[in-house]
Amino acid sequence: MKFVSTSNPRIETDLAEAIRGCIAPDGGLLLPAGIPRLPVAFFNNIAELSLQEISYVVATSFFGEDIAPQALKRITDRTFAAGIPLVSPLGDGGPHVLELFHGPTLTVKDFGAAFMAGISVEIAAAKSPEKPQNILLASSGNSAVAIAAAFRNLKSAELYVICPHGSVRRKRHSILSSFGPRVHLLEIAGGIDQCNAIVRTFIADEREAGNDSFCGANSANIARLIPEVTFYFHAYARLREKYGAEIAGRAAYAIPCGNLTALVAAVIARKMGLPLGRIVAAGATTDALGNFLRNETTSAPKAHSRYARAMNADHPTNLPRLVSLCGGRDGIAREIECRTVDDDTIADTVRKMRLHAAYSLNPHSAVAFSIADEFTAEGVPVVCLATAHPAADIDAFTEITGAPVELPVQLTRLMDTRLSPVEHIAPTVPALRRFIRNGALKNRT
Repeated sequence: MKFVSTSNPRIETDLAEAIRGCIAPDGGLLLPAGIPRLPVAFFNNIAELSLQEISYVVATSFFGEDIAPQALKRITDRTFAAGIPLVSPLGDGGPHVLELFHGPTLTVKDFGAAFMAGISVEIAAAKSPEKPQNILLASSGNSAVAIAAAFRNLKSAELYVICPHGSVRRKRHSILSSFGPRVHLLEIAGGIDQCNAIVRTFIADEREAGNDSFCGANSANIARLIPEVTFYFHAYARLREKYGAEIAGRAAYAIPCGNLTALVAAVIARKMGLPLGRIVAAGATTDALGNFLRNETTSAPKAHSRYARAMNADHPTNLPRLVSLCGGRDGIAREIECRTVDDDTIADTVRKMRLHAAYSLNPHSAVAFSIADEFTAEGVPVVCLATAHPAADIDAFTEITGAPVELPVQLTRLMDTRLSPVEHIAPTVPALRRFIRNGALKNRT
């Protein structure tokens, strides 16, 4: 399959270039040249299929021409090995929660990271197995941990994490330290949008110079996006099992939105023929998508969430994909509803769920849950995407609840008490290039 730029659909690239380059040569994001529609027979039998069987069908639709069937089956089986339970903490009358946090680092990022690592291995084996890989990522924590865990067995891979100053908390830092000297944590005096811009520009410059040893691992990478399409097919299968096809096809989905990856995945799933009801973009305070739909531009400082930091992107990475898939602002408004909640609502939702249901919601998941709860009186199932375990944002969770969180064994197994150095570089592409070319040891401050 070919992949085309969101800026100019005449610009095409193959899978290997899409994974390595992350973005199109013209700076646009990449989308499949065509969204495949799945046959009716698949939907008729979907309730009988497991998560891993569904994920293989979805992955084959996009990557089956480029990756051998047995390799793709192996990748999808590993990617979704932890499972995705669909639970109802308030009983049948309340929202369903799609728990996307049972992977090795307890966040939704594990799925895209594991899939991308598997695809990268297959591409490297076919093209240049001995060539070292340099993985670049802009992150405030969770994505970095997931990518490091996914690539930990690739001995030739070096991971460079560019993050805003002070954004990587001690727990995540200790996990990243456990992966050894091949993980470099670089702080800049700037926000996450600036970190993303530095990574995109650096990789584009290297590609133009003929250097394909750098791979961008942010949510802009198509290999991180496609696995998330599986979430909706799996949720529909489980709802169809319980309610039947007609009711399952009218279910509403409340999706936590930061860089809009899961939201784009929902739109792709619908274009593949999956019956979806309302798609609701759940934001916290910032409402970057809502501002875009209202065509609002202001130089005033943006209000950011204290508890749901991953939702603080003022320029969501995947917005160009959403524009391309939906055909502009009007198309997005027809496909998607935007709702936001403030920090008080997030905190109140987390506390109420612990008190009344003995269920712990991560603050980011609480954004979607509070919005999902509004729709439960409408007589259709409502699915809230829970994108992280409470331990993934332990500081915010304990501040809200005043209760300690027991760290799951997945995290304690990874943590290292000897923290690796944090490098401080200027917020520029040349500073990143100097660090990488001169070597980490020479640049420590």
